[in-house]
Parts: sequence; structure tokens; C-alpha cells
Amino acid sequence: MLTSLNTATASPSEPPGSPRQAGRYVIILVLAIFVAWPAIRGEFVGGDDHRLVLNHVLVNHPSVAHAIELFQIVHRDLYQPLPLLTFQLEFLVANAFGMFDRSVEAGAWLFHFDNMWLHALNALLVFSLVRRLVEGAKGAAADRLALIAAVLFACHPLQVEVIAWINGRMMLLSTLFALLSVLSFDRFLQRGGFARALLSVVLALLSAISKVRVGLPPLMLLAAWATHRRIGARGWLAWGCSTLVIGAFAVVNIHATAEADMFEGGAEQLHGPTPVRAGLAMAHYFRTLVWPVGLGSYYPAPITVEWWSASTLTAGAVTLVGVALMVLVAWRVRACGWAVPWFFFGIADTLPFVPARNILAADRYLYLPIIGLVVLAAAVADAVFRRAGDRVRSPRFRVASWMTTCALLCLFLGIGWRVADTYTTALKKTLRTATTFPHEPRVWERAGWAYHRAGYYPEAIEFAQRELVHDNAVLRSAGLQLWGMSELRRGNVDEGLRLLHRAREIAPKDPLAVYRLAAAYDELGRWKDALPLFEASAEYSPGDNVTLRRLAALYRREGRLDEARQLYERSLTNNAFDIEAAVGLVELDVEAATTSSYAAAEQRLRKLLDHLPEDARLNANLGMIRFLEERADDAMKLASRAFVALIDARYAMAAARVDELCELSTSEDARSWLLTALQRHDEERPGEPWTIGLATRLLIVDGQLDAAEAFLGLFQKQCASEECRAYSDRLATELIAARTVSLDPSPAADDAPP
Repeated sequence: MLTSLNTATASPSEPPGSPRQAGRYVIILVLAIFVAWPAIRGEFVGGDDHRLVLNHVLVNHPSVAHAIELFQIVHRDLYQPLPLLTFQLEFLVANAFGMFDRSVEAGAWLFHFDNMWLHALNALLVFSLVRRLVEGAKGAAADRLALIAAVLFACHPLQVEVIAWINGRMMLLSTLFALLSVLSFDRFLQRGGFARALLSVVLALLSAISKVRVGLPPLMLLAAWATHRRIGARGWLAWGCSTLVIGAFAVVNIHATAEADMFEGGAEQLHGPTPVRAGLAMAHYFRTLVWPVGLGSYYPAPITVEWWSASTLTAGAVTLVGVALMVLVAWRVRACGWAVPWFFFGIADTLPFVPARNILAADRYLYLPIIGLVVLAAAVADAVFRRAGDRVRSPRFRVASWMTTCALLCLFLGIGWRVADTYTTALKKTLRTATTFPHEPRVWERAGWAYHRAGYYPEAIEFAQRELVHDNAVLRSAGLQLWGMSELRRGNVDEGLRLLHRAREIAPKDPLAVYRLAAAYDELGRWKDALPLFEASAEYSPGDNVTLRRLAALYRREGRLDEARQLYERSLTNNAFDIEAAVGLVELDVEAATTSSYAAAEQRLRKLLDHLPEDARLNANLGMIRFLEERADDAMKLASRAFVALIDARYAMAAARVDELCELSTSEDARSWLLTALQRHDEERPGEPWTIGLATRLLIVDGQLDAAEAFLGLFQKQCASEECRAYSDRLATELIAARTVSLDPSPAADDAPP
């Protein structure tokens, strides 16, 4: 039955510009857009969406300099500058039209919209590729086979993750340029021409800097074999250049992944023979291709695997059946013989022979290799309908065939829409994983933190308690941490601290357990209790910049400025684009209040402004430094130190510096500058009582007593700590004394000349 494809010559293949061919393009385009449409309303769903898009300074601040710099650095654990460049261009458009004005998520649709169109373009390229490679199925059979394969590629639910996840852009672009490179290389072998050869190499380069495809060089040779092209010396030269490009970027990415300790982390977590893991992944792909249920963003890898376990034997059986069916179809339909190696060449570098992450498989890994599978499935479907049509020649059969086809498409589209909906928010994405793998460690914790960040604390506590069933101390500690932080957010301080202390007792060297307890004390204003905990957390996790910055802030509060400076510098070593650490160093330089420190602060600010030219805080600080440099007397030094102490939440020190400032007889300009700086600070951080308190003190000294009384009332309403209330009482006493003096002028004032 299947061999009928090899001899079909019903009609010649239509040229690309013919009406029927254009109709096929429209069908593929419409279906590809339709399956991706629900993703348009998606958000930035955390993880790489935040690290590599929303919060990446080179991406979210578009400029020519930033575009160039994207090509000079590794991005997290991979080198993939081209997708980040497209994100930067989208930020440029979004900013121009004010898409982020309403909210951060309001502009996310643009990124999803572009993913949708990239998927549609890839589906059209699949049609062109398959049509060119199935030369054994001549005439209309080639067009029909290519159409079925492209429709399956466009609509299969396994494709949804790449489209619906913004960072699927890496796979979309890499596949786009890989397919173009294969087609360009085939056209070069057919027609020659230096430009076509160069184009195939350039397209391979573009694919590599989107997401390196180690299997691309074999796929180029595979296309030549399928079309019976003679490669020749020039062809081998073009292919060799493409291979060198792919190999070079593969080395870069392997080195980056190793530098991020991802290979080491995977080796520590996962145990057992790696071929078994590869077999489990293959079985997963075969199963989900035929029965695409339970799809999600995460498929956990078993911690330990063995050769003769039940899961291994089941996976082996599924894999053998899948491979056997592929070989059988390829043997019977010689025109599709290239589809089998296409799948294996495409999937090989993603199989967990060297596990870098605790995942078994991923839908996105199948985006390019699935072309081989859908071609074989298309061959089977086409042969079945043709043979049945030859035996049953009736209008009813044609109607039944079309209805069956439409039903299958509707089924695929329905499943795809449901999967796409799980990527629209972080809550849905994490909850989908948790409900799909409810007994897998940490899935409920991840869902719980998503609900915690969204303010759904009862649900977060419920999910945290589900992690307590595990025997592992670290897992139980993680559940208690989530539970404790959620109780704190609900106002149950004692219960929250008890749970966080219990979490640390269970896993005393877990950096997160120590950090979260420290953060809880810091947020409660008990910074002396938080300090040693932050120190321990920084020791356990020296690469965590959030811990280092918070510890630096506490050191500044204690006056340990040299140690704070070292922590900020270490943060910048970990991440050269850590803006908060750089600003911390600027503030330390300003507080030093010397000519050299002002110069150092100005130099650092100018470097930051190269990346963030429109940042209001950086521009304000630069203006402040210039002002201080011009008037670097004792009064201005005190004013700048008071302001920096306020920013660092060292309120007692800020108040002491203001007192010293007010005692200087030549401090009028400095007091005026500080009062203006406090006003701006209140606009940036409204609701901070000490800003109003310090302003009240300055107004009293300047004799603006009515304004001081109004500010004092606001200060007293917002005061919560004992330190704050004590300062407000002192200000009230000073205000009364100042009013008494103004109502009872001294004799010297009466004798003064008019």
C-alpha cells in the first residue's frame, strides 16, 4: 500500500506561483496562526522571560551600542545574541507606542505576536523543504505529501511550547535559519553560484547564534542525498565552512554551560546509565507524538535509573516499536527515507547523554526534528486515504475522508489551545506542572512561590504543605520556607518566624533557608538579627547578588563601609550589569565626600548612563555629584552624607548628620539643597516617614514653622518604630520651642535698627 507513493504520477507538480499552490500556502499559514493565537494574550511567565528579556539591561534599553554588546557576551549559560537582538527591537517598538505605560504585561502581546509569525514562516519552509526532498513521489503526490507534513508541523500540540513561551524565540529563529540554510545549500548544489554557497554559510551562522544546531551539517548532507545532488569540491568547501561555524559556536556554548556549573549540577543530581535516560526521552517523544496529552513546560527526570527497571523496559519497548515503524515506512516509501535520519540527527544533541538539567525531555527540543516524524506520518496518512479511495469510489467516502481529516485537525487544535493557555500566566504554567506530576519533588513549591508573588497566600501555604510529605530534609525545608514567608505576608509574624527557624534547623546549610530567615528579620526592622544570617547565606552562596547587596546595605548601616564596598565589587564581578551594586558604590563614593571620591562616583555614573541614558535616578545622582563637586565645603559634605544615609535606611545616622548640618552657621545653601533632595526622594519613594521627619527638622531651623508643623503631623501618622516615634517627639519639642522664641522676641531683636 505504501509503495503507491513512489510511483504516483497523476499530474505534474504545480509551480510555486500557481493558484492551487498559493491555496496550499494559505491553508498552512492560517492553521499555523490559528494554533498560536491563544498565546497572544500571554504574559512574561518568569524564568528566562525575565532574565533574558524583561530585566536584561541590554535588551530593555535599545540602542546601537547595546545591540553591539549583545554579540560580545554570553547570555546566562548560552551564546544566543540574535534572539535577544529581536527582543531589543520589540522593546524599541513597544516604547515608541507606549505599550508598557499601562503595565509591564501590557506589551507582552507584541513578543508573542512575533513568535506566532515566525512559526507560520517555519511551517511554510517545511512545505518547501518536503516538496523538494520527496522527489521519489512525483507530481501531485509530492505536493500532497508536503502539504500534509506542513499542516502536521503547524498544528501538532508539541509545537505549542516554542510559540507560547517568549523565549521559544531561540528555537524559532534557529529553525528558521537552519531550514533556509538547507534549502540554500540544495539550491547551490543544483544551480551553482558563489552567492548561493556563501548564503548557506551565512544562514548556518545565523542559526548558530540563535540556538546552535549541532545536527545542521548532517542535515545539509542529508538533503543532498535525498535529492541525488552531486556535491563536488565547491560543495564540500561550502559545507565545511558551515560545519566549522557550527562547531565553533557549539564549543562556545559548551564552555558557557560548563562555566555555569550546569553539567556539574546535573551530574550531582542524576544517577544511573545515561543511555537509559536517552531511551526514556525517546520513548516520551514517540508517545507524545501519537498521543499528545499531559504536555507542559517541565518533564522531570528520574533521580536514579537502572537497566532492568520496569520503566526502562517499557521505554525500550516503546522506542523499539517507534523506530521499527519509522524504518518500515521509510523502506516502503523510498522518497521519505531521509526522514528517519533527519529525526535522529536533529534530536541527538538534546538527548540527556550528558545531563545539564534535571529534565527528561522538552517539547521545544522536538521543534526541528519533528519534521522527520511528520513526513513519515504524512506518508502513512496519504497512502491510507489513496488506497481506500481506490477501493471505495463514492462521494460519501470523500465526505467521510474530509470529515475525518477535519476532526483530527480540530482535535489537535483543541489540545494545542489548551496547552497554550497554560503558558499565559506564571500561575497557570506552574500549576499545570504540579497537577501533571503531583508526586514529583518541588513542583508544588514552584507553584506555591508563583501564587505567593501574586498575593494568594492561602493557596501558597496549601502547596507548601504538600512538599512536607517528602523525606528529604532540603525539600521539607523548602516547603517550610514558603509556608513561613506566606504567614509573614498574612501578618502572622510569630508563626512565620517559627516556621522559618524550623526550616533552617532541618537544612542548616541551605542558602535559601538562611537567606529567607535573614530577609524576614530585615523586613521586620530587626537588622541586627538579620546581619549574621546574611553573612552565613553569603558564605554558602557567594554568587547570589541579592544576598550580597542586602548584606552590603547592613554593613553600611553599621558603618563598615570597606566591607560593603567589597561586597558591591564582588556583585559586579558576578554580573557586570548589576545596576543596584553599581549605584551602591556610587553612594559610598558620595558619602566619602572627597574630591577623588566624587570623581570616581561621576565616572561610574557616566558608565551606567551609557547603558541606561534615560534613568531618572542616575541622572539625578549625576546632577547631585556635580553640585557637590562645585560646593565641596563641610556643610555640603554633611548634607550629602545625610542623604546617602537616608537612602541606606540608616535613619539614626541621617538624623545625626542633619543635626550637625543645622549647627553650622554657613549651612543655608546646603540645607536648601538637602530639602530639595528630600522632596525628590519622597516623590520617588512615597510613604517613607524619615524623609518627612528630616525635612521637618530643616524647616524648623529655617524658621518655616507652619510648614514644619504640617510635615510633623504627617511624620507622626506614618511613624511605626520606637526610634521613629522618639524622633517625632523630639521634633515636636523643638517646634514648640521655636514658636515660643518667635512669639517672645529677645531685647536684642527689639533694639535692632529698622
